[in-house]
Amino acid sequence: MTKLDDAIQGGVHKPASEAWRIYMENLFASMQKMEQTVSEAAEMPMDCTEDWCTNARALLDDLNHQIFSIHEPKWSTSEDSARIKAMKRKVYDIYARLSTIEPRKEIEPQK
Repeated sequence: MTKLDDAIQGGVHKPASEAWRIYMENLFASMQKMEQTVSEAAEMPMDCTEDWCTNARALLDDLNHQIFSIHEPKWSTSEDSARIKAMKRKVYDIYARLSTIEPRKEIEPQK
């Protein structure tokens, strides 16, 4: 291998590959946490306020955007591709679950 090949493999490819994998792991963990939080809220609708639902939808929108804008590098594996596809399906499931949550009506103070 030439010196240039070594530089590309070790100096460019390896750090980029590691950063991409860390990003994917964190994105997957965030999605799992969001799924858990929405599932818990769906089972206890009395604890869900309008603000909570609005914030949850905004966070899920951001997560959705991140998942659907992932660029798969040429060196990604078939497992990476499968995981991305699974995350795309899962985000729709979370949206569906979130849509079943009806926020409690906040009582406005009397004037």
